[in-house]
Amino acid sequence: MHTEQAPNSHYRINGLNSIYLSLTAEETANQLRLSKQVHEAIDEIRLALPPGYEIHYSYDATEYIRAELGKIYLRSGLTVLILLLFVLLITRNVRYLFLIAVTLAINLAVAVIFFITSSGWRFSSTRWWELLFHSA
Repeated sequence: MHTEQAPNSHYRINGLNSIYLSLTAEETANQLRLSKQVHEAIDEIRLALPPGYEIHYSYDATEYIRAELGKIYLRSGLTVLILLLFVLLITRNVRYLFLIAVTLAINLAVAVIFFITSSGWRFSSTRWWELLFHSA
């Protein structure tokens, strides 16, 4: 639901009249997907603007979210790598290391399947890998 507020102030950026538009997502909205849609819409609008008009972003909260998700993915990968190296150093058996790696991969795959099916997503109607990995 979109609501429009009456103007209550005037904005100038670098001495030029400006329009400040603040977009706030609903609590249940996927902010990363919404940000992607807003950026795509603004890119389309930017192409249709008359000469002399510009659109600029002043703040995008999803940049922080994307950076934090990147850190989480990196740390998780390093944790798994350290775990596997530790197992290899302790057991000195490649077969045991392979068993642990395969078991870990299967557990992750089962968790992803349960996550997707419990959320009511269907593989045929949704690009589930984008929903899962929040691609930009």
